[in-house]
Amino acid sequence: LTSEPFLPSSSSESGGAKKKSGKKDKKKDKKADKKADKKAKKSEKASKKAAKRATAAEGWSCDRIEATRLVGQLLAFDAGIDQELSAVFESIDGGDVVRIDGLQDKTAKKKLRHLLQALRLA
Repeated sequence: LTSEPFLPSSSSESGGAKKKSGKKDKKKDKKADKKADKKAKKSEKASKKAAKRATAAEGWSCDRIEATRLVGQLLAFDAGIDQELSAVFESIDGGDVVRIDGLQDKTAKKKLRHLLQALRLA
């Protein structure tokens, strides 16, 4: 017999190492797939949220420049109209129907009608 220590053959050694590295690779791949799925879901959720926000914004779209101009003209038209406008818009917010055909001043009536149209309330 020889006095050399017993060394396992290189073929059996590499087979065990391949099994371990194969398991590690599978684990890494699985982790990477899971991470990619999570990222895709997050991206999909963000795009759905953006679409929902855009849809909501369409419902609230109005001609802001025209509305601002008309409010300024109405406020300059009469000194006490600011409180009357406040009451009108509170009624609208409360869900009440506001009729402007009872107004006697044709100019104020026309500007208020155009304001409601600019705000897409009429």
